[in-house]
Amino acid sequence: MRRNNVKKNNNTKFYALVGIIVLVIIVLLILIINNNESEPNVKPYDENNVSQNNNNNTQADTNDEEQNNEQPKTEQNDFGVNFEVVDETVYTTITLNIRSKPGFDGEVLFAAELDSKLNRIGIGDNGWDKLKLDSGEIAFASSEYLTTKTPREGTTGEGLPIAESTGVSTSNTPVDTKHYTTNTLKDGVTEKQADSFFKDAVFYGDSVTLGFQNYVSKQSKDFLGGLTVYGMGSYGLGNALKAVSSSSIHPTYKGYQTQLWDLTKELKAKKVFMMFGMNDLGLYGVTDSITNYKTLINKIRAVNPGVEIYVLTTTPMTESYQLTYLNNSNIRLFNNKIRELCDEWDVTQIDVSSYLMDSNGYLQSKYASDGKYHLTEAAYKEWVKVLRSFASYNI
Repeated sequence: MRRNNVKKNNNTKFYALVGIIVLVIIVLLILIINNNESEPNVKPYDENNVSQNNNNNTQADTNDEEQNNEQPKTEQNDFGVNFEVVDETVYTTITLNIRSKPGFDGEVLFAAELDSKLNRIGIGDNGWDKLKLDSGEIAFASSEYLTTKTPREGTTGEGLPIAESTGVSTSNTPVDTKHYTTNTLKDGVTEKQADSFFKDAVFYGDSVTLGFQNYVSKQSKDFLGGLTVYGMGSYGLGNALKAVSSSSIHPTYKGYQTQLWDLTKELKAKKVFMMFGMNDLGLYGVTDSITNYKTLINKIRAVNPGVEIYVLTTTPMTESYQLTYLNNSNIRLFNNKIRELCDEWDVTQIDVSSYLMDSNGYLQSKYASDGKYHLTEAAYKEWVKVLRSFASYNI
């Protein structure tokens, strides 16, 4: 009995010792695991790796410095326009109005001839550039018509002096008659003399031109030489090219619908003025509208050899009335493309749009009869100024 008790006590001590050993092992394992998890992941020293990291940091710093150096210096003027500060020579790509403010609402100080040399000191974020004139005065011009490229060989473009008290140069303003932008008479030419230019002219166009027709009809009999105007609602370049039918839209002459090339012949017109776009850009887009314009011009010329053709710029729309395809952006592209093609088409583009725009290029509310794009009589008075000015240089 005593032996059994001793054996039992020995077994108990053995198991206790084993338990203690297992517990110690577990504690050691836990300590080892915790130590490994908390130890930072330190890579062995690698001289090449350190050098590469230093190079990357240096390159990053260099890139930051370069980016900082590339940031243009800007300044803001009293008109709320941000100008990137520059100091460079630019040249005009058309006869360009130089204005007192960075926008079409600025007073025209003078018209700089094609290829005039000017000093640009600021590039505005609204499409207008700041100029420093030879007199030291500050003026502004549309950046669209300025270039840093040297004028074509043989020209001697120089900036013109600011005009006297009228604010506009007259006889000292040479005019590029392929892209006409001026609205003042040539010195020594009267309105009556200028009006004589339109005696053998006809105007064609859409509802905007119809408004001009109505305006002309209210004037004296000899106004603009007794000008003939055919404007029609819903009329456009696409319609003008369609055959005469019961559903077609064409001007009516002696009771019959007549296509423009035949109408020009019937009227014995020597000069054709046209303004289209409002009923075309939304239907055909800029490219196809340009193609239709060229086709129409060719058809008029084919039936009327020697006729002179003038294209008036399509007028803008109000800011509140901008459609998906018919909008100021497309109107501007349309006008610019025609300007580029004037030499190729042998036509003259006459800018009647600029004088109707606000500083952002939208039709001013005072010139919009419907809040969209149809024009008031005040707008047509601006047209007449430009037309008379053009005529005064061409009679």
